[in-house]
Amino acid sequence: LARERYLAIVWRMAKPPGGQGDEYSGYWGSQVPLEILDNALKVARADVDKAHAHYLIAIAIRNRGGSEWERSRAPEEFEGAIALGKSTPWFDDALYNYGDWMLSQGRIVPLANGGWQSEPDYVKALEMFRRLVTEFKKGETRYWQQAQDQIRNITEPQVNVSAGNVFLPGSEIQYQLNW
Repeated sequence: LARERYLAIVWRMAKPPGGQGDEYSGYWGSQVPLEILDNALKVARADVDKAHAHYLIAIAIRNRGGSEWERSRAPEEFEGAIALGKSTPWFDDALYNYGDWMLSQGRIVPLANGGWQSEPDYVKALEMFRRLVTEFKKGETRYWQQAQDQIRNITEPQVNVSAGNVFLPGSEIQYQLNW
């Protein structure tokens, strides 16, 4: 009974006031302290409750950042959130946000000097975006077009040239080239 009541309290905390709006967009769930979400995951017995807790933890980490250790948990939490597939109402949110996380942050890897570094994982990001557009039709999820755009951004050739300053005539010009 205590387990059910605890989870009910956590799920209520993660919903927008009045239950209006999209409760899976992530803002409200990320306001719940990570310790409470970790406890929800520990006490959850049903697979759907575990997946829900994983999703809320992943979104909390995404929105708040935190230590390298906390950020390194994000891929595992997103994996737990998508494990049940389309049977959960947050599946499309989890797929898109997981792809976005892997595109921007990726995996946190230890360095030889004892530090940590984020490395984007374009292969995993592409897998999540493709999975979203495969499992959902256009109009079934608000992320469909965004996922299509991200797939193009990852797979199509791109080149960017930029100058960070204004330069005087005859001065040495510095620029950046990305491809």
